[in-house]
Amino acid sequence: TLFFRTRFFFLSFFCRNWSFSWSFNYSFLVRAFFFRTRFFSFFNCWLSSSFLYWRSIFFIRTFFFRTFFF
Repeated sequence: TLFFRTRFFFLSFFCRNWSFSWSFNYSFLVRAFFFRTRFFSFFNCWLSSSFLYWRSIFFIRTFFFRTFFF
């Protein structure tokens, strides 16, 4: 539950500060990068299949690129 709570907090933080300047959004990108590494470590705990693991990495990467740049 703590993982989903932090993800909801980061999503609300992103939606709240999207209209701000890119200098402020850069700090959020750095914070989201650390959150994404924590997300990958969470995936490492229970994903044993390498195919599912690389598919999840590709999906998260495309999701983050769509969220931040499009």
